[in-house]
Formats: sequence, C-alpha cells, structure tokens
Amino acid sequence: MAYSSQADLLLRASLEELIQLTDDNNLGVVDWTMVDGAIAEADGVIDSFLRAQVEVPLTSTPALIAGVSADLTLYRLMARRGLGVTAEVARLKEQAFHLLEQVSKGELKLFGTDTKTLAGSSRLSAREAEFGPDLLGRY
Repeated sequence: MAYSSQADLLLRASLEELIQLTDDNNLGVVDWTMVDGAIAEADGVIDSFLRAQVEVPLTSTPALIAGVSADLTLYRLMARRGLGVTAEVARLKEQAFHLLEQVSKGELKLFGTDTKTLAGSSRLSAREAEFGPDLLGRY
C-alpha cells in the first residue's frame, strides 16, 4: 500500500504541472505510472527512517506520513525532470527529512501518545549497551 496517492499529489500540484513533470513523450497527459514509481521511491526512503521505530511497511498511513510521501514524490518528480525544484518544494523536502529523523530517533511518535507502534506490530527494544564510555575508560 502506497503512503500517498495520485490525489495527494493533485493537492500539491496542478494537473498541468504534473503533465509537465511526467510527460516525456509529449502526449499531453500525466504519466501516472511514473508518478506511482516516484511514490514508491519516496515510500522506500520513508521506510528506511521508520524501521528504527515501527514495523514497515505501515498497514495504515498516518496523515503526517501521507504528506511526507507526497512532498518527497513531488520533489523527486521535479528533480528528475531537470526543470528546477521550486524553493517551496525544496523547503518541504527538508521539512520531511527533519520529521523523518525525529521519528527515527523516537522524538516524534506516529501513533498515539504512549506507543511507537501500530496495534499488532512488535515494538523494537534494545538492551543496555555493554560497551560504552565507562568500559572504554577502563582500558
């Protein structure tokens, strides 16, 4: 399941803009296959951050992640076309990575107020590090 949809992209860019970004064959239509591929790429990046805190891929998509997916997809489409990335889309990409880093570090929770996971998925845990500054200082 993709984290964002074609409709999410249409909330961020006009149909004409999406045609300009994807119509490599000058057919005057959006290449939705290309859009779906860019969404899949964005979702792969998102999963690489989320897997530190939750089981991926997500079985339900929080609005935050849907927005991040759409923002990264739009950035990818603009960058691949070589038409230049607008300052706003570049800012959204930077904001998306900042949010993903916060989730990855556990500073921002995706689900509820006291859990980092979806119902039914396992929470990642780690035991205390055996090798740390105290142990290093003894050598």
